[in-house]
Amino acid sequence: AEYMGSCSGIVLRGSPIGDSVCLMMGQSCEKRFWRYGTATIRKTRLARIAGVNIPTTKRVPIALTYITGIGPFVTEQICEAINIDRARRVNQLTDAEVLAIREYIDANVTVEGDLRRETSMNIKRLMDLGCYRGLRH
Repeated sequence: AEYMGSCSGIVLRGSPIGDSVCLMMGQSCEKRFWRYGTATIRKTRLARIAGVNIPTTKRVPIALTYITGIGPFVTEQICEAINIDRARRVNQLTDAEVLAIREYIDANVTVEGDLRRETSMNIKRLMDLGCYRGLRH
């Protein structure tokens, strides 16, 4: 532990991602001044769609593929239906656009838990039939 005057706290170095963390009187500072010149507090808006936290720094078509059941083709359909530019990043979207994406996915795409449940039911059905594909599971 080492004392850093600008944060008026104790700085613990050696975290796995290389950032310092200042702990004193409820303060939390990341990426200390020794690395960037000033103490900054990271403020990110999370976009949560279909129960998945979407990465905010990635482009919209790439970020939507983090949801199980949505691939590149479906993300292109979503962007086209909602008129979102493919070059925009998730943190540049308005709340209305995130809501529109969420509603489109809920209405038109089977994702996450429902998709997993449907897949497992199909496999179970094949196993109960005793067909070759079912025996392979």
